[in-house]
Amino acid sequence: MIVGPVRIPRFRNDNRAGPRWFFAVSMAWLALLSFFPCVGVAAETADGAAPTPRRAAVLPAGDADPKRMAWDRDYLKGYLRDTGKILGAPARWDGKDWLTASLVVAAAAGFYAYDRDIQEWFQDKRGDASNNVAKAISPLGKPLFAVPAMGLVYLYGESRENEKARRIGLLGMESTVLAGAFTSVLKFATHRSRPDTGEGYDKWRGPEFSTDNMSFPSLHTSTAFSLAKVIAAETDNPCVTAAAYSLASLVGLARLNDNEHWASDGFLGAAIGYFTAVAVLAYHKRPYPVSFTPSVSRLGGGVSLTYHY
Repeated sequence: MIVGPVRIPRFRNDNRAGPRWFFAVSMAWLALLSFFPCVGVAAETADGAAPTPRRAAVLPAGDADPKRMAWDRDYLKGYLRDTGKILGAPARWDGKDWLTASLVVAAAAGFYAYDRDIQEWFQDKRGDASNNVAKAISPLGKPLFAVPAMGLVYLYGESRENEKARRIGLLGMESTVLAGAFTSVLKFATHRSRPDTGEGYDKWRGPEFSTDNMSFPSLHTSTAFSLAKVIAAETDNPCVTAAAYSLASLVGLARLNDNEHWASDGFLGAAIGYFTAVAVLAYHKRPYPVSFTPSVSRLGGGVSLTYHY
């Protein structure tokens, strides 16, 4: 059923002080660098939300490396399996998880309250330099760019027998696809007008069969932050982590510069991408690189210790 536009009222701040908004917007987006890597711990460790803690595997001699990921039938089935786990996760949330979700929603509501002010500030400050940066950065948030790029990373890992590259490639692809699916469902369910239409931040058309007016949430930031989380977690390198989240934040800022999204679109898209990646990583934890193999012979019994590297 197609419904007419719905106008949602909000608080309007008529005191438009440019320097104050520059500080507020900059701090809000930079906060993603420190806030997002910290939240979601409860989601990774909540009862039922993730596999049991890692422990040394007991393997018969000759079995395959338990760490190895591969593009196979089990990996592809994992898309559906992990989607079901993510959708059912709220039933297993504890107090910390609900608090985290509440903080994310509250932050998104805060951005929504000032969407128009933020949009006007960005367009007022927009220039050739910001347009050039946005043109270079925006493609990093396109799924059609991200998924093939992660595929190439996986192929590199296969050719060089590099398990870290395999994991980044496969988990990056899955996180991007799942986050994109969740984001797209919300886009079709809400049909929010984009800033460049001039219709206003508060126009929501609701569910309809149309690819117009699909501002909420941002698919670019969803993609960028899902990849940033996977890369940061799998490399475990502070410099790489800072670079990944910085680029993801720049993707969000580029979409505001291009007048393609409202600030609340970008924030919620980033949250969806980040927490989807948190879940995917939790469902595919690396086992300890040590395995024990019991052995029995006529001379007695023993245990062999194997270190996988």
